[in-house]
Amino acid sequence: MNLSHMVELVEDQRAYFLARACGVAREADIAACSAHRRVVAISGVRRCGKSTLLRQVAERLEGRFHYLNFDDERLLGFSVEHFAPLMLAFKRRSRDKTLLFDEIQNVEGWERFVRRVHDDGYKVFLTGSNARLLSRELGTHLTGRHVRLDLYPFSFGEVLRFRGVDRNNRTSDGKAAIMKNFDGYLAGGGFPEYLETPDPGTFWGQTLAERCV
Repeated sequence: MNLSHMVELVEDQRAYFLARACGVAREADIAACSAHRRVVAISGVRRCGKSTLLRQVAERLEGRFHYLNFDDERLLGFSVEHFAPLMLAFKRRSRDKTLLFDEIQNVEGWERFVRRVHDDGYKVFLTGSNARLLSRELGTHLTGRHVRLDLYPFSFGEVLRFRGVDRNNRTSDGKAAIMKNFDGYLAGGGFPEYLETPDPGTFWGQTLAERCV
């Protein structure tokens, strides 16, 4: 992959990334993670909202970051030698010192690259699946340089924010809305994408009584 292709890919992905909605604010302490120099490794099961959390990190940075998602078919075959042209593409765009990497575990040997850029003064946020991102290699090559941020599907409090329900509303209507959403949470869980587009035939939002009719 030559530099011109890398520059085009970086720009395409950045535009797509910034067009994404930031979603519901998660309970993860982004401010604390941003305050130190260590690499922040966001891990969790698939579809729990890792990329959206990364988008929320980007929102705080006000454009002062570089981004790449390695879960892209145009990056099939990307290997450690391609990190050099990637960094050239980033530097050609700006001198920002924050890197946001999505699904970086798809690249064999990524840990050494992240260690090098961290030692060069870059702040790095990265996401990946539990099995790959929490491997022995991460601890071996980034010992003392990283913190792990475990992300889970929405908590019930996050579901209420997503639904626009005031958890402090203690009127009868407010309590009914909370109970109805709790029934839905028990039935359907808290995966963000499921909450946005539940499968036909599921019972999200219905009360237990309604489901028993």
